[in-house]
This record gives sequence, C-alpha cells and structure tokens, in this order.
Amino acid sequence: MEQGEEPGMEDFNEAEWENELIETGDEDIMVEEISDTMNLEDTNDDAMDINETQEDVSDLPYGSPCLNDRECSSMLCLPEFLGGRCSERCQNERYCSFSHSGTSCTVFGRDSDGDNLTDEVVTACAPRPSGSNPSGRRCVNNEECYSRLCLDGVCSSICSIDSDCVPASKCLSYPFHLDEGEGAYNACGFDTVGAITTQTYDLTTLTLVMESSAGRLQEILVPPDAVSLTITGIQTSPSQAAVIGYYQVFDPENTKIYDIVDFYNGDDPPNWHVPWIKIGIFMVPITPRVSFGRGVYRFEPITSRFVESDPIVPVGVNFSFQLKRAPSASVTTGTVNLNFFFVGLDSVNATNAQVSGSQFQNMLGWLRSIWSPAGLNVGSLTYNDIPEPDASTYRIVHIDYNDPDLGEVGGLLRLSASISGQSANVFFVHDIDESGVLGLSPGIPGPQGIHGTSASGVIVNYDSMWDAHSTAMVVAHELGHYLGLFHSAEQRADPYPGDCIPDTSETDTHNLMYWSWGGDRLTAGQTFVLLRAAVVQ
Repeated sequence: MEQGEEPGMEDFNEAEWENELIETGDEDIMVEEISDTMNLEDTNDDAMDINETQEDVSDLPYGSPCLNDRECSSMLCLPEFLGGRCSERCQNERYCSFSHSGTSCTVFGRDSDGDNLTDEVVTACAPRPSGSNPSGRRCVNNEECYSRLCLDGVCSSICSIDSDCVPASKCLSYPFHLDEGEGAYNACGFDTVGAITTQTYDLTTLTLVMESSAGRLQEILVPPDAVSLTITGIQTSPSQAAVIGYYQVFDPENTKIYDIVDFYNGDDPPNWHVPWIKIGIFMVPITPRVSFGRGVYRFEPITSRFVESDPIVPVGVNFSFQLKRAPSASVTTGTVNLNFFFVGLDSVNATNAQVSGSQFQNMLGWLRSIWSPAGLNVGSLTYNDIPEPDASTYRIVHIDYNDPDLGEVGGLLRLSASISGQSANVFFVHDIDESGVLGLSPGIPGPQGIHGTSASGVIVNYDSMWDAHSTAMVVAHELGHYLGLFHSAEQRADPYPGDCIPDTSETDTHNLMYWSWGGDRLTAGQTFVLLRAAVVQ
C-alpha cells in the first residue's frame, strides 16, 4: 500500500500484513500503523450492510401478511390476489385441508427473480374464495371452486399421484401460461375414451343398521362423457337377509332425483328405484326426464329386514359403481353379449341350439328384429348346459316369495358364477311352477356384468313356448327389465299405473313391456334407457 493511503477493509489482506512486518521488523509499529490507517467509518458501513441483509429475512409464520417471499419463514408469500399472506407449498388438496382449515391447494405463477414477471408455477395453500364449492361440483369459472380450478366444467383439485383423486378421475398434467415461458401443474381430471365403454370401480364397504339410513351421503364423481351411472350395493354379512336400497339420491345441482318415501307414497320422484333382497341397484338415468351429466352424485343407502319378525342387526354392504362412457357423451347403438344356459330341457341343449335353422336360432333372429329398431344388437354368444344334479333340481323352478332367494330362483342364477365380463345371462328352464309366468327377472335393473349373485340374470320358461317369435318376445321382455325397463302398464296401479318414461302409454297393449302378453314395440324413451344400461356395449 502507499504511504498515507486510507484503505477500506477490502484492501487489507494477510499477505500485505506479513510483508509490512518483514520490512519494518517491528511488530508494535505495524500494529499501530494498522490502527492508524484503517478507515473505521468504512468498517461500520460494511457492518450495517450485513445487518440490513439479515433484517430482510424474517420469520413471519404461516398466515401473516407479507409483501415478498423473504419475509416468510416458508419463503413463500402469496400474491396479492390470493391474499398476500405467508403460505406453504402443497402437492395435493389433502395437505391444505388437514393442515390449514379453510384453505385449498391452489396454483399460481410466481416471480422468482424479482423482475415483476412470473417464471415459476407454484402450488400452495390459499384461502378458499367466498361461496366456493369443493371438488366435483359443477362450475363455470375458477372462483366457484375451493381450489380455483374449474376444469371441464367441474371443480378440480391439485394432485401428485392418481390416489390423490377420487375414483374415476386421474392425476393429469395441465399447461400453465407464465409471463416468461410456459409451465405445467398436476390436477385431478378425466382421460378420454375412444369408444363406448363401461368402467367399474369399488367405492366403499359400510356397516348399516337395519330400518335406518346410513346417516351420511356417499359421493361419486361423474366425468363429462358419461351417459349413465349404476350403483350396486351387495350384502356381505350377516347370513340373515336384508333388503338393500337407497334412501335419497342427489344430482350435481343438488336436486333430489330420488326419495324412497316419495316413491312408495306414489309421489313419482324423477328417477325410480326398487330396493331388492341382498342387492340394491340404482341406475341413473332410468328415464329421459332426468338430466344427467358431469359432477358429483350423492346417495344415502338404507337397509331393512326382509322378514318383519327378524331381529334388527348390523348389515355389511359393499358398494361399487359403473360409469358408462361414450365419445361426446352420445349413444345411438349398442351391443348385448349373451350367455345362454340350458337347464334340463326336453329337446334343446347347448349343442343343438347352435344348429343353423333350429328353432332356437329362429328365436335369435326374432330377438334381433325386436331390438334392431332400438339400435340394439346381439353380440357374442355362449352356450352352456347346466349339468346334473343341478339340471334336475332347477328344471322346474319353484318360486317362494317368502324366501330371500325367491325359492329356487336365487340358487339357479348363482350358477352364473363362472361367467365374467359385461354380458347378460339367460336361463332356459322346462317350466316355472307359478301359473301364467313365462319369464322372471329378479331386479330392475339387474346387476350389470356382475355374475354369481341371486339376481344375475333372467329365467325363461322355454318348453312352454309355442313358437320362436313368442320365445323371443319373452326373452326381450325379461332382458328389458334386466337392462332397466319397468312395465309400461301394470295390472294394478300400486302405486303407479305404468313406468316413469313419458312416451309410453298404459293402453298400448303392443308395447314390449306391457305387463301381460303384449307386443314387441319399443318407444324412443325406452330405447333411451336400454342404450344406457352398463352391460350394453
């Protein structure tokens, strides 16, 4: 250094200090020189700069008002439009809901380098907009949703993996526009389907108390391209039979589309449902008068005793649901795969039924002609002989309405347990021992693509038929019930004279679904329902 220079601290280094000692040979003089020549004012200024830097980094806790990230212990300050408070990053909705009540995981663009331009996609916990709705509710704009994410007309939520999303939805990547470039974030959404398909999902297992409802609503998220929803509850315990049904069901607009009290009081709820023994199936829409579409459907299950004198006990019920989806949410045609079972018939079995020109094949021709105007096609077929001793046991089906299996009905239909996939089972028997009964379908609708239950199929009195056309009419009628059609007209109005489809008439004796021997006609409204059955592909 030069004589008389007043260096700042940045000019001083250990090498120079050692050189000065060598030149003078006097340590005391060197120490004095250093003390005399150091600019203490510069030293104090540098210390102040260090203190000011430390003051810029604060420890403001979560939820504190802030102006920039450095003020927050989490190093994240929400932008002003999200509240301008210290927050935390999140990867899914669950973290915010559990950790910070009243907040949801929200996506926004962050300015990471202080140039007032967003350059980073961030997901963080933010206060929910006033009056907003949870994931799954229908929406028009982002502010209607907890997460400020309205995707495909449905409130969505941030996710990192598929399990962060409810059944039927997936964790998908969505683009996000930044001031500087493009980014992306993950949110729950729906993939697309290229053809008509039915998807099955497990929902939950509940323990219900007989003669009372579940007490809370279960939720199912329906994608925009769905054309129908089928909910199935199957009793798993105890051995004492229960009747499984649905107390009330709400659509995404929170409109009650079914109420069991209204239904049995004759008040005609928009969508119909009949509880059944050991299995309860709710299909929507089961009539064209019900608007169906994207969003959350909520239902409350209920169970009751099959025999009034039975004790009231807890009932285990496993719930699953099926979504039938189609491109553009439109269906105009469909195919039904059928499994035929031959049960001790006089002259027809699984081998000769397949012979071209046989009465059975003629029956199939008539079935195709009945279904064709509705856009329904007969798909793949399987032919199965029921072996002994079951063939002799169920050759004549005995019905007992006081038995939870309806006598031999349940046992026979459970023989479909070896079948899999989306198809319907038809059991041809020698006779049904109730006078005038030509066919039987235990439920409306039946369990779609679920085999081996006491309601998995229909039964047709084959040997009592007089020709192929009449047999086809009975098969089509019973499968109509299985696919969701009620009688177009009832023998007794208890409490309804006919079904819930607007274009059917109680006086049309030529309708396929007339209660007695009728015709083979189907209305546009009935076609609407048939094409939306989950088993129709």
